[in-house]
Amino acid sequence: MITLVRARRIIRTVPKRYPPEFRRKALDLVAAGRRVAQVASGLDISEHAIYVRRRQDSLGRLTSLEFEILALAAHAA
Repeated sequence: MITLVRARRIIRTVPKRYPPEFRRKALDLVAAGRRVAQVASGLDISEHAIYVRRRQDSLGRLTSLEFEILALAAHAA
């Protein structure tokens, strides 16, 4: 996450956006038997990010970025 700081006050926190291929790679590594902590450390992301993405993937939910892309595509059509 990127934290914006102004005059020693935290204004907001903006999550990093990872491309779908990067997220898929993380899930594939976990599915291949590597531990979540090991994958997270190797890819320099949080374990929480992997768990959230894995849950979204298993439930068939769209990420906010995927939803945004679909909305833009629908609007353009």
